[in-house]
Amino acid sequence: AIDRVLSGPARKSHVLSRDEVWRIAVHESGHAIVARAIDNSAALQKLSVVARARGRGGATVYSSEDKLVLTHLDLTKNLVTAMAGVAAEDYVFGMLSTGGENDLNEATTTAHAMVSVCGMSEAIGPVTVGEKPGEVFIGREMANTANVAAATHELVDSETRRLAHQAEDTAKQIIEMNRQVLDEL
Repeated sequence: AIDRVLSGPARKSHVLSRDEVWRIAVHESGHAIVARAIDNSAALQKLSVVARARGRGGATVYSSEDKLVLTHLDLTKNLVTAMAGVAAEDYVFGMLSTGGENDLNEATTTAHAMVSVCGMSEAIGPVTVGEKPGEVFIGREMANTANVAAATHELVDSETRRLAHQAEDTAKQIIEMNRQVLDEL
């Protein structure tokens, strides 16, 4: 019932092929294996290959503790866990699919916030680049970044990419070390 309310009813308009189910299973298992291996407190409690609404399956995440303040380590673990599905797909199939779209968005958002809002990048330092995102209105993006140099924007982009790539590499290493677990799961 919780899945139905949060994610919508099971989608019956498309029956997943055997290959699609296998790819989704590998992707979601990657999240579970990596989260467990790095002892991520936002543990994965449930994996599903049931397509709901626009989703293709999913990993249900429940945090074991309610944290208002996240450390660099907490965010890094979340970033590595988010990239784990993509890493598992790439490792097993040698190519990515559209199934990692939401994970990539989550990872990019987290990495960008770490760099531009939380001061968690050595290259940029303990500063905020632009203003903290708030209410959306027309022109907000232009107003928030008018006082930031283009070189700083490029550095933020570079650091965001570096964190995402680093998280993916870490996830791939964990997947490689746990290939037997991945196959069993």
